[in-house]
Amino acid sequence: MAEAAGTSRSALDAYESGQRIPRFDTLLRALRSSGCDLSVSLDPHGDTDAGSGDDATSLAAYAAGLNLDDPRWVWRLLISGFVGNEFVPATMRLRSRLLAAAPPRQADSRWDTFLAALAEHLSFHADIQTPKWTLDERLQLDSFWWPVHGDIPTMRSAALAHSPASFKRRLILIDGRELPWVRR
Repeated sequence: MAEAAGTSRSALDAYESGQRIPRFDTLLRALRSSGCDLSVSLDPHGDTDAGSGDDATSLAAYAAGLNLDDPRWVWRLLISGFVGNEFVPATMRLRSRLLAAAPPRQADSRWDTFLAALAEHLSFHADIQTPKWTLDERLQLDSFWWPVHGDIPTMRSAALAHSPASFKRRLILIDGRELPWVRR
């Protein structure tokens, strides 16, 4: 299968175990080599939940499955997985439902605060009501935190300059340019 997909066996193992995410062209070749194909449909943005959008996974469900041992993987899962694959393509009504439930508490309270900042940020840019659970005053840090790339001085500078307001006011510094674009 690796040969047919044009990649290495170790790369395929990493994709299957969730350690790496394949490039789109590699994913297509891997699917085709196993006799499958990928189909994508576009639904107009609006207030109706058309198609299979109802089976989207909520932020609370994503948070329930987080493994905080690898912050970069948590970042990738939340930003690429939830924001890019669930929230951005969802309709307005579904977006509200994806953020409505408060995520379960994490072992590291900084990630609880991160989830609140993310939900507030997405709500603002999608022009939907911010979930009430994000207003919990405990969801505020006492000192600055760089969840990813904090060990790289230039990345700290970029995060300081480009951190979205909902994150910055909670003392979480991320490079907001890494967040997928949310259209209303």
